[in-house]
Amino acid sequence: MNDELLAQVEREVLGWDGVFKKRDEDGPGGVGVTGYRYGDLETGGPQIGHVHDDGHANFSFPRKVRDELIRSGQAIPHLAFPNSRTTASYPIRIPEDVPGALELLRMNYEWLKESAERRAERREERNGSAAKPCPMSFTEGSPSGRLISAAPGSIDNANDLVPPRIS
Repeated sequence: MNDELLAQVEREVLGWDGVFKKRDEDGPGGVGVTGYRYGDLETGGPQIGHVHDDGHANFSFPRKVRDELIRSGQAIPHLAFPNSRTTASYPIRIPEDVPGALELLRMNYEWLKESAERRAERREERNGSAAKPCPMSFTEGSPSGRLISAAPGSIDNANDLVPPRIS
């Protein structure tokens, strides 16, 4: 295995905002593995992907994404778990493999970063620091005008939302 290829991947990924690594010298089968995570170093964070010292990178994707990546040849089934519905692999053996591995890592990074931003926005809304002008949302164009969501604390009596009983 060419250690320089793995070092290239590491340099690039660690340059992305919020990414840190977690090293395990004795990974599966005695092969070392470096996991790349997004979030707070102190509290941890979700894994973007990991790279084994033998050059195999592994990623978790939603099932449809994973299947399409394999179908298109952008990834291969996980070597140890080929029937996994969410895990895919990518071999890093030659310099031309590095961009493909980085592309898969970047896909997960962007998704995790956007997910974290959405969670932070929802947390701010719940805490009142980013109040919305209208506390309720109605189904657009709905003949019944049924309420589909309400901000916490915006309704005094939840019974007002219960539709009348139809006999």
